[in-house]
Amino acid sequence: MLNKLKRKILLFLGNPQIAGFNPRQAKSFLIFPAGALGDALVVTPLIRDLRKKYPFAKIYVMTRKRNADIFRENPFITACIDYKIRSFIKLRNQIDVFADFNIFIRIKSFILYRILNPKYFITHYKEPVLGLTEKDFSVYKNYVCPSLRIHTLEIYISYFKEFGVEYDGKGYDLQIGQRYLQNAEAFWKKNKIRIIFNIFGSYLLLDEALSGAVIKDICARYDGKIDIALLWQKDTKDLVLPLLSSDKDCLSRNCRLTLETNVKQLFALIKTADLVISIDTGVVHIAGAFNKNQVSFFSPSKSVEWAPLGKNTRIALCSSRLAGKKSVYSFDCKEAFDKIDSAIGEMQAFDKILPAISEIATEKDNVIYI
Repeated sequence: MLNKLKRKILLFLGNPQIAGFNPRQAKSFLIFPAGALGDALVVTPLIRDLRKKYPFAKIYVMTRKRNADIFRENPFITACIDYKIRSFIKLRNQIDVFADFNIFIRIKSFILYRILNPKYFITHYKEPVLGLTEKDFSVYKNYVCPSLRIHTLEIYISYFKEFGVEYDGKGYDLQIGQRYLQNAEAFWKKNKIRIIFNIFGSYLLLDEALSGAVIKDICARYDGKIDIALLWQKDTKDLVLPLLSSDKDCLSRNCRLTLETNVKQLFALIKTADLVISIDTGVVHIAGAFNKNQVSFFSPSKSVEWAPLGKNTRIALCSSRLAGKKSVYSFDCKEAFDKIDSAIGEMQAFDKILPAISEIATEKDNVIYI
């Protein structure tokens, strides 16, 4: 009974009368990216390309606390708007085009849409709820997703085809203040290869993890020549700490936790690193924004639409699962690192590590299958 009532409410709120509107006459846009860092970064090329096509339009971005720093200094944005009811009330009847890239259908969302009352809606793929999809709602009538097996940025750009927007191929936009870069430089040890290691995937789900054996193997082989910074968050610190088990251990000499840091400081640490090794999460997109040498690990089902942009990105696919846990991937990447290590081992100078990684990882169209 409750589900039937909820379904009726969704259908009522999600099907208002919408007048016709010519997209080329748009003078104001509100972009609402999904909440995670990677989701937000993928929107930044679209905003830049939209600004080129509409140089005098007002372009607002609706932000949440965890992704706001990606947009605050973006030169192509008129203003960042907090994701709060009063923001929708303040902008009521002032937005021509509202683009919602969140994937959930919620009663709250439809209420906020009704408050905002834009002239034109754009949406991304929505997870079905109570047998309903985006096609059941008039607010989503401009849903034109060509496929879910192309890159997410391509999908976003396709939604703005009617607006004449085209991707310029220049990747992400991400700005960092000099103070954060100076703090990052002070963190790193001198005369070492700087490596960012991000062991865990989504900080919300913790459903993916690299093998700690990979980190230990790298430390053992290049003892004294590297400085590995292990990324952590409040909900992963207790999982990362056991790796640093002994002050005398080789891993402890070459590997340490990053200091507790804000998002901007995380950006700076990645920008000042030489190499980023990470599970599929926002870190790989931040590294892509700075064209960092990186090896990023994906499950095959997510590699096409969420591969990070950036000319130095190398992707390794892994589909093995942890024994006894159906929903948890184990990214044991030893074989991939063995390939990289074999190339490094043939060189006399360790400072060739980064060119070696780039060279060996470009096999099979930039994908290492393990």
